[in-house]
Amino acid sequence: MVPHTLRVGLMVFLLFLAGCADYAPVPGGTDAVNPSYYSTKEDFLSRLSGIDPGMPEKEVLAKMGRREEELNLLRRNEIMTALLGSSIVTFDDDATRENILHDLYGYKLNYKIVKRRHGFSSLIRIRTDEKGFDYTVTLIFYQGMLFEKPLVTGGIVNGSSSKTFFDFLSPGIAVDRITK
Repeated sequence: MVPHTLRVGLMVFLLFLAGCADYAPVPGGTDAVNPSYYSTKEDFLSRLSGIDPGMPEKEVLAKMGRREEELNLLRRNEIMTALLGSSIVTFDDDATRENILHDLYGYKLNYKIVKRRHGFSSLIRIRTDEKGFDYTVTLIFYQGMLFEKPLVTGGIVNGSSSKTFFDFLSPGIAVDRITK
């Protein structure tokens, strides 16, 4: 038998949750990559718009306001994918492949700030709203000069998703609790 005060407390709590559905957000935090690199998203994009093929690497990095150490060096397959859309490319002979790839190198920079907010959309469902941006810029150089315009992927993040409390339960959690 459940004591009367516990039942009343539980009912008040459930009514509170029902009344707060969609009105009592829970902070969700921020997912950020290199947030201090640029003052705004517009600052980042405007710096990229002034970069053209044929520019020396030092000038490209100066326009971006970055040093080489702050960028991620690309592997050969990432360079091929950035240039040709796939890392599986057939050449007539290995010498041609090596001549083309030998002097190519590149960098990648991620710039992301996505803010999350959680809230109840029903008694058992949690909704997460995301707003912000997530960009990746890829720079390919040939013999010290920018080979083509910076490849910018990603963009604005503006979405929501929802899950119930039951979505967070898995058989692994149950087995783990039983075996302890």
